[in-house]
Amino acid sequence: MSALFRSFSSLLFSQQLETGGASNLVLERLYYADGRQNPDHPLHGSFQGLTYFDAS
Repeated sequence: MSALFRSFSSLLFSQQLETGGASNLVLERLYYADGRQNPDHPLHGSFQGLTYFDAS
């Protein structure tokens, strides 16, 4: 159980490092702009295909 928790924590931590706070906000806005919060949307619950381009 401890190994499972460690691997889960590691996965979450690595995802947080890859996407910073600002990019998470942008992805969330893209998610809602695309209507994915609607349960009838074919990609409901998925961020697949949404991209954030950081030009800095």
